[in-house]
Amino acid sequence: MTRIAYTGLLAATLVTLASSRLAAQADPPIDTTRWVLVGISGDSSSQHIYIDTTTVRRTGDTVTVWAQDRFPHPEQANGGISYTRIVRRIAIDCAQSQFLMLIAIEYDGPKVALTLSRAELEAAMGGWAPIPPGTIIEGESEFACSLPHRAAP
Repeated sequence: MTRIAYTGLLAATLVTLASSRLAAQADPPIDTTRWVLVGISGDSSSQHIYIDTTTVRRTGDTVTVWAQDRFPHPEQANGGISYTRIVRRIAIDCAQSQFLMLIAIEYDGPKVALTLSRAELEAAMGGWAPIPPGTIIEGESEFACSLPHRAAP
């Protein structure tokens, strides 16, 4: 009888520890005073796309902004890296309808899983790229280009 009670207590403790560990790895809640939901992808990922309205800066026709993609379930990148959100710094040429990825940071819960620098992104994407119709970047660019902007410092 004591052994059963002890085993039950051990199992309950392990479940509690596992639950707290999973909770600790969850993404932090989104600050809706800064981040504005601009879209939800129509594919199976149900990716939520946000723009940080406090970071929008304009220099001529070019707008820079931080964007965040959140996924309800972990995604797998090439190389097997798991992530639940991506935070990106993007430059958008509103007049030429093109964009340049400046940095991308993939997170697995609260910890950084992978950071891609501007040089790495330019090597992969080839620099400025046209904004394809019906894409996430099109929605982000339409939103960012329509906002009142602060001049870049």
